[in-house]
Amino acid sequence: MAGSKRTSERVSKRAKAKRRESTRKARAAAERAAQASRRARRDAADAADQAVQAAREASAFAASLPRKARRRVDAAVARATEVARSVRHDAKDAPGRAAKSARKAKRRVVRSADRAEARTTRAARRIQKRNAAAKRKALKQRRKQLKAVQKMASAASLSVTTASLATRSSSRAD
Repeated sequence: MAGSKRTSERVSKRAKAKRRESTRKARAAAERAAQASRRARRDAADAADQAVQAAREASAFAASLPRKARRRVDAAVARATEVARSVRHDAKDAPGRAAKSARKAKRRVVRSADRAEARTTRAARRIQKRNAAAKRKALKQRRKQLKAVQKMASAASLSVTTASLATRSSSRAD
């Protein structure tokens, strides 16, 4: 297993890749939203300009009308210009709102990626702990077995020496 990565390294690499991908997606979505808001703002401003222009024309036309009708037209013109003004104002505010929501979305994505990374690193740590414990256990077992084998070997050699001494002494006695 030469050159293989540690579990945590592998996991963090995967998490980083995931995070990169989700951040890229969030950025792309934010860019799309910004473009849409820019387009909407332009359209709204154009519509407002057209409304104001129409109102101007209507008020110019109203000058030739009788007083009651002129008043009615002027009121309608005032309403139209007010609406146009509010539309233009809203259009000005829209990009700021879009940027704010995009920032919020990005923050959410990053936070969830961080959580996922933490989860995976926790899992990796747990796996490493388990592996280390198993290794320790195996080493302990091996040491135990080695001791037992050594004991048996020393006992066998002792019995051999005892036997050889006994045969020597018995041969002397003869």
